[in-house]
Amino acid sequence: MVENLLALLRPRFVLPGADLSVQFAAGFALGPPNGAALQLVRQAGAALQQSKAKPAHAPHAYAASDERDARNRIRLATELQTALANDEMVFHYQPQVDLETGDLVGAEALVRWNHGAFGLQPPQRFLRVARKPAHC
Repeated sequence: MVENLLALLRPRFVLPGADLSVQFAAGFALGPPNGAALQLVRQAGAALQQSKAKPAHAPHAYAASDERDARNRIRLATELQTALANDEMVFHYQPQVDLETGDLVGAEALVRWNHGAFGLQPPQRFLRVARKPAHC
């Protein structure tokens, strides 16, 4: 059913003066007919986050690990807000050198998180969460 719905949305939309291609992500959860609706909504939201994380935004069925991942993203986003308030972000500068002349031609700024409990954290630990608001 999810694949059929996405197939209906896949064609390009032609509007006066515009030809739009829209990409959709889909997360879904299945449960008993008279199950807890709020729990299914939370589970579908966690599955949606997993779909958004995939390059092609393939539909994603809820798995128990999705909820754990969602809790970890929320916790990490909260910790990042605290890190910013506590000035825990540090920059390291990497010089860029012209190999033929040896001249310094620039520098690359590399951000690291000096976490209060876990020390220096590499960017792959936090950048995916830092790019989007926690509610997305």
